[in-house]
Amino acid sequence: MSQWQPGNTIAERYAITHLVAEGRRERYLGNDASTGHTVCIELFPSDSIAGPDGIAAFRRSVELSMEVASNHVVRPLHVSSDHGLPFIVWEDVVGRPADEIVMDGLPLTPRDAVDVVAQAALGLSAMHARGVLHLAVSPKNLVVGRTPFGAPLVRVRGMGILQAERDGSGAKRMPYESPLYLAPEQLRNDPNTGPPADVWGLGVTLFELTTGQLPFVGENLAELFKHVLEGEPKRMIALRPDAPPALEAFVDSLLQRDVSARPTARAVAEALSPLVCG
Repeated sequence: MSQWQPGNTIAERYAITHLVAEGRRERYLGNDASTGHTVCIELFPSDSIAGPDGIAAFRRSVELSMEVASNHVVRPLHVSSDHGLPFIVWEDVVGRPADEIVMDGLPLTPRDAVDVVAQAALGLSAMHARGVLHLAVSPKNLVVGRTPFGAPLVRVRGMGILQAERDGSGAKRMPYESPLYLAPEQLRNDPNTGPPADVWGLGVTLFELTTGQLPFVGENLAELFKHVLEGEPKRMIALRPDAPPALEAFVDSLLQRDVSARPTARAVAEALSPLVCG
């Protein structure tokens, strides 16, 4: 049974309208009484935190995400707790997750796939500049909408969530989310995991949006992880002959196991922009 019900008011401000997603973290839509705006509220389980110190660390981590200024991220608006359970209030954005577009009959054209990832890279670059990691970059965390002028607008959602959970729980192990997109250093639980892990996620995402397939596969997660750690990715051109050779080479650069060999998120956006406009 969900923690909150329609009609509940949270923090004397947010009126719950309905549950939109169940699972480890519940997501609700609600109305903000102070602004009149619709918001998305994400409720975290009790094991996300470790006592009062954990709640404080969780809050600090989310508040850092609030400082990120970019049109390409979904912004957190408020962080608090309800009966000991932390929650984050997010701006509600109109659009569809890129993974739903994939299920509708992708692959996208190479140019459209590049546009999605280039915009996501801009959002990640802004996050990294403020010291915020995503750690779960994947098509389902990229919301594809439109600007008021009708141009495609891509926003990264869920920024800083796993970082906040890790800080709040005090856990050294990296929490798994979107395991198909995890970088090798995440699979090794490297304590120095940083922005290059998000760039790896961009690489896997760009490969999938372009070809409709993942670059690494396995019969189970153990086999998949072994391929990520030791194997070679599929060849993009073999799956999508009309993809520019330069795009395949660039995706390969994002999937380098050596974190120092991967470009920054800013460099990804700059390198992909000519492919969108050209």
